[in-house]
Amino acid sequence: MFFLYGREGTTTKHYFSSLFILSSLGKTPKQRSGRLSLPFIILPLLLFIFALARPQWTEKFQKHKQSGIDIVLAIDVSKSMETRDFELEGQTSDRLTIAKKIAKEFIQKRSNDRIGVIAFAGQPYRVSPITMTHKWLLPLIDSEVIYSRSVTGGTAIGSAISSASSLLISDAKNSKTKLIILITDGASNKGILSPEQAATNAQKIGIKVYTVGIGTESGRLNSRSFIAPAQEFDTAILEKIAEITDGTFFRAKSTESLESSFEMIDKLEKTEVEVQHYKTIEEYHFWFSGFGLGLIVLYFFHHSIFQLKRP
Repeated sequence: MFFLYGREGTTTKHYFSSLFILSSLGKTPKQRSGRLSLPFIILPLLLFIFALARPQWTEKFQKHKQSGIDIVLAIDVSKSMETRDFELEGQTSDRLTIAKKIAKEFIQKRSNDRIGVIAFAGQPYRVSPITMTHKWLLPLIDSEVIYSRSVTGGTAIGSAISSASSLLISDAKNSKTKLIILITDGASNKGILSPEQAATNAQKIGIKVYTVGIGTESGRLNSRSFIAPAQEFDTAILEKIAEITDGTFFRAKSTESLESSFEMIDKLEKTEVEVQHYKTIEEYHFWFSGFGLGLIVLYFFHHSIFQLKRP
């Protein structure tokens, strides 16, 4: 239609017996009403093709309810945790490095839980409040400055449990389950509050404590940086803490057994999480079809004006 509408019409002719008189009139310029037809054919056509392709902007996101489990990792950072009796990727590594690695992997698996971290040696230090922002939490676990603040000598297990318990209570948001995962390689020899007392207090407010004894006796005895008797590993008190709070005691003598301990805890404390998926779509085809339609109107308007101006 555009093509036919822009064609030249038939030229009006007059027949004379002689054409001599017409030589004085000069040349008559050609009139072409559709000289803009080609761009107005191609451009609207392209715009309508884009409109039929249905251009749109799609945004997907999901909303989920948190699991209702709040967890505090209480990590021993005392001097003895520097004992190098573990292996990582075929090389000897210290206990603290392995503990932090496994802890970070555990956090990454628990994306629907609020998690906090306590570091402790002779006294506890709050590394992070319980939070769902795990991307912010993970780098803090590797912060040497934060861990150095807790190294005051000794191992205060009772104080660590008490500090972790207060962290869970102070920021509780209708949590169904509150957990403490205590990682240590030594016996409690610091702090005013005994581990049994701290565990009893935690049990009264509904906090479960999982205890993990990390390290090998031979590693402790053969360490050049730290020498202590094998009975420094007080597994009995760690078992008692877990028993009082209805938790579980794990003995991790290698990297693999520590990973297994956290995997077991992960399985024991699973909950179903309700996830809702949302998708928003913004349509843009009307911009192309509207602009194409506007060009058509503009073309016919231009053609009508041109016809009116013709002599």
